[in-house]
Amino acid sequence: MPHTSGAEQGLRPLDGQTAKHGPANEKRDRIEIQTAESESKQNPPAGKARRKSMTVDPSASEEQVSADRSKTSSKLSMKDMTKAERRALQEKQRAEKAAFKGQSAPHPPTSAKGAPGAQSSVQGRSAVGKNSVDSKFELPHSLQLFLHLQPPPSINTLTASQRTNPVLHPSILRLAQLYAQFKIVGSNARCMSMLEAFKHVIYSYSPPAGTSLSRHLPSHLSPQITHLIQARPLSVSMGNAIRHLKGVISRIGVDVPDEKAKAYLYDRIDLFIRDRIIVADKVIQSHAVTKIKEGDVVLTYGNSSVIQGILLQAHQQGIKFSVVLVDSQPAYEGKNLLKLLHRTGINCTYILLTAIGQIIRTVDLVFLGAHAMLANGAIYGRAGTAMIAMISKTHGIPVVCCCETYKFSERVMLDSIVSNEISTEQTCIPPTSYHHLFEFPSTLPHPCRTQTEIQELSLLYDVARPEDVTMVITEAGTIPVQSVPILLRDYKPLLAD
Repeated sequence: MPHTSGAEQGLRPLDGQTAKHGPANEKRDRIEIQTAESESKQNPPAGKARRKSMTVDPSASEEQVSADRSKTSSKLSMKDMTKAERRALQEKQRAEKAAFKGQSAPHPPTSAKGAPGAQSSVQGRSAVGKNSVDSKFELPHSLQLFLHLQPPPSINTLTASQRTNPVLHPSILRLAQLYAQFKIVGSNARCMSMLEAFKHVIYSYSPPAGTSLSRHLPSHLSPQITHLIQARPLSVSMGNAIRHLKGVISRIGVDVPDEKAKAYLYDRIDLFIRDRIIVADKVIQSHAVTKIKEGDVVLTYGNSSVIQGILLQAHQQGIKFSVVLVDSQPAYEGKNLLKLLHRTGINCTYILLTAIGQIIRTVDLVFLGAHAMLANGAIYGRAGTAMIAMISKTHGIPVVCCCETYKFSERVMLDSIVSNEISTEQTCIPPTSYHHLFEFPSTLPHPCRTQTEIQELSLLYDVARPEDVTMVITEAGTIPVQSVPILLRDYKPLLAD
């Protein structure tokens, strides 16, 4: 008896049925048996139930068949699908998700030239770096090198800070507005005005119940200082003064009454202003006047308060000399010094920084102020200081820097890009400034408004090399630039006292 498979045994008709249907029917049954055996070998048993449910109409189109198959396969688990069916299901889900996003997203606007999405692309580029810069001050792509610098603040920024910090004192709010508008400039003026504002803050301050003044006052001063930083970055002198004040507060005893502690802080603030700024300037002026000889031509840059006192004191002592005032954009601070010296009767010559090469040969002495004195002897001063020091050293003219010791910094800077400040003043000359040179008013448009490729940038400070400075005059005496680290080490404890 020949061997028969299980499928053949289950599908073989009975002898009566075979005799009944005839040889043609027996041949058809054998074909069905072979088809069933091939299908059982190709598909697992779990697939039989799936094939029974997937009955295909021969008259249906190919698209309807694929739709029915995908619909049926979506109801099955991923394990019951073949690789082709799983891939088709994933592609269908991706297409549906993309279609849903396309319907919900707004259509991009069309620009004036007919290019869709031009406006959105510009907005996308302008949104880069908004966390680090103000929304009204967005540096273009060509100025990405200066994105790390704090941009000039806007009135909206200061107003928002005022709303979010209800503990801000009115004197701090008023002082921040003056800083932002450049109404108070100069390291000494900014530092003294800040300390005077802190005196008002301390006067109206009362520590909460259960705390002492020495423990809670620093946390109360922190938002005041933060608001001033938002208006303008702190100068080195202001940072040293704040550290000195916090050190004084930390040494107040916990059991000291509040009124007595406040009176002590008032005295220490006044003592710092008197000893480290006012008296220090007078000592520097007395040392620097001895450097001016009869008939000298003294060159100075900008409007430094200590240099101003030196020139006035030399004039009061009857020394006959003339002054060359060098000025530059964006603030043109030298105009204020020019008016003051002209009223006192001092012979002055006013030039811009670009013309210094024409007059430097007539100069005998150069006096420069400093925003800060760095640890390596470099001068961190108003932008243009490095150029004046370099050209003076080239022509063999002594360069004297006058700086108080409370402006000394432990930092070392090799360039003026790492740390600087961006000015808010307009550096482009408006056409109205030279209308008087013509018989008719100029109708030329402002170049900064019409030419978008012209980007405005004006840095406030630069770094003069220590080898270009001849000597430094402080309240401690006249020293070479090589002795700045030693003086910084010796005077550092005074800032903490």
